[in-house]
Amino acid sequence: MIENTMKNINRHYLQYEHIHQNGNLDSHLTRIHPKHTFAVLLSSLILIMGCGDGDKDSITCNAEEVVSGESCICDNTSGYYGDAGSCTKCEGSNKVIKENQCICADNYEDDGNGGCKAKDTNKCGENEIESGGKCVCDNTNGYYGVPGSCVKCEGSNKVIKENQCICADNYEDDGNGGCKAKNTNKCGENEIESGGKCICNESNNYYGEPGNCTKCEGSNMVIKENQCICADNYEDDGNGGCKAKNTNKCGENEIESGGKCVCDNSNNYYGDPGSCAKCEGSNKVIKENQCICADNYEDDGNG
Repeated sequence: MIENTMKNINRHYLQYEHIHQNGNLDSHLTRIHPKHTFAVLLSSLILIMGCGDGDKDSITCNAEEVVSGESCICDNTSGYYGDAGSCTKCEGSNKVIKENQCICADNYEDDGNGGCKAKDTNKCGENEIESGGKCVCDNTNGYYGVPGSCVKCEGSNKVIKENQCICADNYEDDGNGGCKAKNTNKCGENEIESGGKCICNESNNYYGEPGNCTKCEGSNMVIKENQCICADNYEDDGNGGCKAKNTNKCGENEIESGGKCVCDNSNNYYGDPGSCAKCEGSNKVIKENQCICADNYEDDGNG
């Protein structure tokens, strides 16, 4: 169609040029007028452009495809690759499309599971890292020794220093493969340093003289002025411990009341201080410091 239209335009143009050159323009004015020729040219141009758009619009692609030129291709930008009509989604971790192929991204390699893993850029052996252009044991992850035979530094309170597995500061070998805290106490057993000299460790309940510290033991006993004694308000119980002191100033079975001593009625004693007696007998009570029968009871003649 385009080829025929162009031939028609050329034919009209040549006729117009021939008539114009021979002076016969007037006799052919109605048949071939310049305005008519221009209209033909313009219509032809519109026809050409219309045909071009019609050809492009007539191409229909699948959802995972796009138009490229006069054909369909897989839509790489949406993650599809392959041949038109059988486009495939590019899936898998760290995968990209390059030249219509689904491949691992830069610095990644096949992980064997359909995805891609970061390439191992470490040129050294297991438990080794590159340092200063050479391979060394990976101290930061707890390995020490010589490359090719790096060893894990294990054991309580152990660290790596200068590629050696040693006890940490203030720790020493415990004889069991680990490290124990160093004994920084310069004094003897159960002693501590105080004021530049050694004394018995009272905080752990030891008293006496350095070199012969003794444990302060026994109920209600405390250390005061480096002596093991009864605590306040306690007295020796005769059995190596301490008992509560008797703070009652009155006699046995007596209590203080109103500033004087009386028999302890509450514990069933009555009478005069110094000779308090137990109120005994069935249905007997103490009233006004006398041992008598309870209400609604009388003496049965047997006490």
